[in-house]
Amino acid sequence: MPPAPPPPQLAPAACDEAAAQFAVGQVASAALAEQVRQRGGAQRVRTVRPGDMITMEFDPGRLNLELDAAGKVARVRCG
Repeated sequence: MPPAPPPPQLAPAACDEAAAQFAVGQVASAALAEQVRQRGGAQRVRTVRPGDMITMEFDPGRLNLELDAAGKVARVRCG
């Protein structure tokens, strides 16, 4: 029998939510989302407004910007 193939190698999560906390309290915009992505080392950013339906899968390369009713960033988290 041939040997079993090696397990898949997953890229390490690069998201650093602590580095993106500067965004809390700021009005959400495309420019802010890009700054958050770069500083947080994320591959992508998802903006979540109150009442938005979102998928619950964990994505270690994604940074989530949770907004308040005024459109300001209330919370930043990876996943």
